[in-house]
Amino acid sequence: MLNVSNRSGFTLLELIVSVGITLLIIVILTSYLSFIFKNGYGKFDEIVHTRNTRFVLNYIEKRLREMDQKTLIYHSDLEAIEGFTNEGYRRWIDLSGYRRNSAFIYFHEPTNQLRVNQNNENNVLVTFIDQVEVSALDTANLIEIEVFSSEVDYSVKSRFYINTIYR
Repeated sequence: MLNVSNRSGFTLLELIVSVGITLLIIVILTSYLSFIFKNGYGKFDEIVHTRNTRFVLNYIEKRLREMDQKTLIYHSDLEAIEGFTNEGYRRWIDLSGYRRNSAFIYFHEPTNQLRVNQNNENNVLVTFIDQVEVSALDTANLIEIEVFSSEVDYSVKSRFYINTIYR
């Protein structure tokens, strides 16, 4: 005769319970890790768009500083800044949102891009720029440039002294 109490192994019920607990742990860990990765990538995208918005303003600032400060003219009707480089080349920074072939730097609103037009190449410098606002302040020939990101609720602003302002 066989002794029934000496059997070793799992019963079907123990197997189902252990597999169920294992699957529950895997589902909880997977959803937790998924939440962490989605949140991390969202923050990473926010940081990238914030950095790009700052980069646009810094790039415009740098190009304005490279120009002869005595020749800078802000055309408020065109939302463009005209000036000459130290080598005597005329440069336009057009922030109106429309593409002008004569502009060295321009904001292209239909594609939300800041572009550099060197040798008629129209290279994209930064994407996801929602708007660039330029306003002339009444005191001391100051203009204010504000850049808005289209992906995050963020903007940067800077003021520049321009020798001449046309209204």
